[in-house]
Amino acid sequence: MMNKMRLSKFLKNSLNITKSELYKLFEEHNVTVNGIKTNLSYIIKDDDVICVDGNKLEYSLNEQCEINYVYYLYHKPCGVVCTNDIKVKNSYLNYLNLPQRVFCVGRLDKNSSGLLILTNNGNLFHDLLNPQTHVEKEYIVKTKRKIDDNFINNIQKSVIINGKATKPCQAFLIDNYTFKIILTEGMYHQIRIMVKMQKNEVVNLHRIRIGNIHIDDLKEGEIIKIDNI
Repeated sequence: MMNKMRLSKFLKNSLNITKSELYKLFEEHNVTVNGIKTNLSYIIKDDDVICVDGNKLEYSLNEQCEINYVYYLYHKPCGVVCTNDIKVKNSYLNYLNLPQRVFCVGRLDKNSSGLLILTNNGNLFHDLLNPQTHVEKEYIVKTKRKIDDNFINNIQKSVIINGKATKPCQAFLIDNYTFKIILTEGMYHQIRIMVKMQKNEVVNLHRIRIGNIHIDDLKEGEIIKIDNI
């Protein structure tokens, strides 16, 4: 086998379906590997027999692994939505003209700005966002009310969000209304919730780094293609 590939990626490529269609397929149909129901993160092997409702998928794994992966860095402005649904007026895809189907690695909410990685490499998506890989995501955050060293000390501690404990993080005071924070995970609205727990409110949230990839001089709304990550 030339490269590792997850069942989810194989199904999307074989059937030419979107991520939402993939989940619907998995829920409503009998997807098996060697006759056994497994999960979408399963790493397929050359001799695996993959079927949907008993119908074998004949698409070549090696052919799939020869896909040319592409990587883009995008400085997302506030107001742009990280969705591949082009029916959404402010979807980032409606602002870009890319020849390949890509998706966001490390989404930002509509009211946040900063670095996004766009790619068609699903393995990269998993590697960068899996909390077990400890890839750092760095943000500059402005708040509504003044902050101090006590705020910084508290914001670094583990808290419970939706019944799950966050990992302790790093935070650094920049000025009375601004701090830098570094996370190795990314729960939905995590930073905004953590700030709210400190009786404050996020005014601006801007991501400047994912792993060793920095936003540097990439201007707002600008996108550049890079060779690899």
